[in-house]
Order: sequence, then structure tokens, then C-alpha cells
Amino acid sequence: MQFSRSRVCEKGGIWHTPSGKEIVARHGFWNLSAPVASPGDLDGEVRALFSTLSDDLDAWRTLSARYHGNLFAGLFLSGFNEGLGLSPATTSAIGSRGLALELDIYGGDDTDRDAD
Repeated sequence: MQFSRSRVCEKGGIWHTPSGKEIVARHGFWNLSAPVASPGDLDGEVRALFSTLSDDLDAWRTLSARYHGNLFAGLFLSGFNEGLGLSPATTSAIGSRGLALELDIYGGDDTDRDAD
């Protein structure tokens, strides 16, 4: 899996939304993007991402003490009642790096509920 630096901007810098709108950054940021995967494997994708980054937890603690770091994922569910899980090793890896896990979850079709 290939990850790419998708956006970088310093505080006060200009960045563009996907629609082309110019935004002045209220704070600096650095983003990595993963390719869209279907079906998704959030646990595996997090492990793959971390395998490309430093394992030095002291460095991560230094960064997380100074900056707000998060791991964001958009989840697009194919059904009304679909779930996913993260292993204890993955949740520990996220937490030990001082990162917050943030999810946008989009529900699937309601027709699964109507089948009863």
C-alpha cells in the first residue's frame, strides 16, 4: 500500500479545497493519504501506515505534546447494519503515539431494515 503526502500548509498559508476554494490555514498541518480500499480493512491499513513511519515512541510523544495529531478515516458502509473492529495491538499503537482516532461513518442502504 502506498501512502502519499497529500497536503501540507503552514499557519496563515493558503490551501485549496477539492472544489478549488482558497482557505487561509488557521494552523499548520501535514496530511498523509491512503488509497481507497474496497472492501476496507481499517486495522490492516493502520498497521500498513504505521509500518512506513518511525517506531520511536519518544519522538511521537514529543510531537504529540506539541501538536494535535489524529488518525482520520472515512468509512462507507455497504449495509445498514455493518461493523468493523480494531485489534488491541492497533488501538495501542494509535494511543502510544498520542494520536486521536477520528471517524466519519456513512451508512449503507436502509433496505436491510425493511426486510423484517
